[in-house]
Amino acid sequence: MTTDHKVGGSTPSGRGCFKKYYPEDKKIRNFISGDIERFGLSQTACLIVLLYPVLLLLNSFYWMIINYKPFYVQLITKEHYPVESITFITILASIFVGIKLVRLMYKRAVEGYKTVFISLVVIGLIFVGLEEISWGQWFFYFNSPDYFRDTNLQRETNIHNLKDLHVIFEYIRVIIGAGGLISIFLNRTNAFKYISSPSVLIVSFLVIIVFSAIDVYNFYLPDQRLLFRVGGFYWFLKFNMEIVELMIAISAFVFLFSNLKRLRRDA
Repeated sequence: MTTDHKVGGSTPSGRGCFKKYYPEDKKIRNFISGDIERFGLSQTACLIVLLYPVLLLLNSFYWMIINYKPFYVQLITKEHYPVESITFITILASIFVGIKLVRLMYKRAVEGYKTVFISLVVIGLIFVGLEEISWGQWFFYFNSPDYFRDTNLQRETNIHNLKDLHVIFEYIRVIIGAGGLISIFLNRTNAFKYISSPSVLIVSFLVIIVFSAIDVYNFYLPDQRLLFRVGGFYWFLKFNMEIVELMIAISAFVFLFSNLKRLRRDA
């Protein structure tokens, strides 16, 4: 009989679920155990965060390529529809958690550069959240100024869809994914404690990098080629960028929530 691994004097929840679905996979178990020890995450939470990107993309591939359903495409691409709305709600939750983390870091006298970094992440999320709702246009239905009607790809009051700036935000997606991967490899060092990512976000960051990089290459670089326009993949890529944005929001929430738990446990 094996003995349950305990963290902080208590047995992590989700152990039974983990053993049920992955009873013999020691590599996955060891991979997840690192996040349990460092961030205090349950095994069930680790599995969900690790696998949800794959499940989301498989679901999209089925309904968009194998068994095409127009209604599903609308759900993930149209304004104010579920995926975009869930993204905004997740950003709001991330901002709330981020503010709590910054306050606790200040209270615990955590190194200044770490507090500044998390503060910048929160400020960035506030900007992204306001951009997501077009600075209130979602709710108040005001008309876009003439400048935005003429220069915005969606004729909305936001910056990320301006014709001359849109590509910059596509590169930022790639940078976020790459930065997330780097932060995973730094989560074992004290110098990056409370500002690094749990390892289970690796799939999310890889998907963000791959989809965003192909999106930049395929749509915006001057010497566009047709490689990724062949067959249904071009269509699948184009209409799944909203899901990539959702993954970015979820990754931000997991990153901030995990570090908040880690800081609380170290008290």
